[in-house]
Amino acid sequence: MLYTVLYMASTRTQIYLTAEQRAAIDAKMEREGKSLAWIVREALDQYLAPKPGDLDAILDRTFGTIPDLEVPPRSEWNRYAPGFLDRPPEGRELESRPKVQRG
Repeated sequence: MLYTVLYMASTRTQIYLTAEQRAAIDAKMEREGKSLAWIVREALDQYLAPKPGDLDAILDRTFGTIPDLEVPPRSEWNRYAPGFLDRPPEGRELESRPKVQRG
């Protein structure tokens, strides 16, 4: 059933492999219990995936994924400055918690 959902819309493609390539794939199929088609699709996915240095492709894939993102104003940035946990947020008291003794 999962095969039908994932790959029925796929396009059938014929390729030619060298004897060494086919032997290597056959060995991988035996080791991993996967079909020839599955291994070829995995290899193509890895080959076609954007490389870490391919910034343009990464930006193109993610452009507009968070259209409602609200960036806090600069005045809020200081809230995360070193030592911000030592002072309470505006309008609140600093909570004191009992210290846990470890023995």
